[in-house]
Amino acid sequence: MASSVAYSEHARQRQKQRGITRDAVDAVFTFHDRVVMIGDGCRAISVSQVGQRALVAEGIPSSVVERTKNLVLVVREDADLIVTMLHAKKCAGRFYRKQGVTRKTAA
Repeated sequence: MASSVAYSEHARQRQKQRGITRDAVDAVFTFHDRVVMIGDGCRAISVSQVGQRALVAEGIPSSVVERTKNLVLVVREDADLIVTMLHAKKCAGRFYRKQGVTRKTAA
């Protein structure tokens, strides 16, 4: 699975620190089904549980699909540039799973 996505230096560092494989990043970038606008021209993309089942049906190895669980990529809107990547947690930190009410969505 090869993609032409570019990584920022920060994203490369985070990938190494967090043990995130290139195959998992490519799978999330290619087959994401959740998009959350997080500001500053960036969006958080990830794969839901339903999307993970679709990946298995698509023929992606289950070891790669398992690594996409809770993996979030922060991507610039204007370019296919991965700014950072992280494993989303429900209990702490920023929320990258669902869009909250903002001035744009409230109007």
